[in-house]
Amino acid sequence: MLLVGDSSAAGVGVDEQAQALTGQLLKRLADRFRIRWKLIAQTGWSTADTRRALRVIPSTSYDIALAATGVNDITAPHSLAACLKQHVRLVELLRKRFAAGHILISGLPPVGRFPCLPEPLRSSIGERAWRLDHALRFWAREQADCDHIPLDFSVLPEDMASDGFHPGRRIYSLWAESATARIMARWN
Repeated sequence: MLLVGDSSAAGVGVDEQAQALTGQLLKRLADRFRIRWKLIAQTGWSTADTRRALRVIPSTSYDIALAATGVNDITAPHSLAACLKQHVRLVELLRKRFAAGHILISGLPPVGRFPCLPEPLRSSIGERAWRLDHALRFWAREQADCDHIPLDFSVLPEDMASDGFHPGRRIYSLWAESATARIMARWN
């Protein structure tokens, strides 16, 4: 399994990887699968940054790839069409360079409900996040090897990291639960 993306993929917001998406996902899958995994993620990475990082690492085959990108795309002055195009290129790279047979595309979180963002910024970025997520969901439906993972969880302040922007332990747990369900549906 190859996990790639931004700060949320890297596990920002919790104290250790066991509490983050990667750790919780691996824990849920360990009973059914022997897993070799790699995490390539960094705070601040856009989808294009993730692609650049993947182009320079050795090519290895992975059965499953999970991409968690997009929030840094919507905060930049790119059109939504350009943001979607970057995701499509990322998926193409995961297919060609890493032979990923099942690609999980994490949706964008409900940024419009993040407690740390002031208005009108929260509404503006929240609307962009919703639109990109909507486009990703419909694009993924047309791809035989892709699944979109909605991140439409409630955003209570206590479920967020202390910065009010990154996921906390509970959100990572719900995210891992959703990803596990998609993996099990395909690989059972």
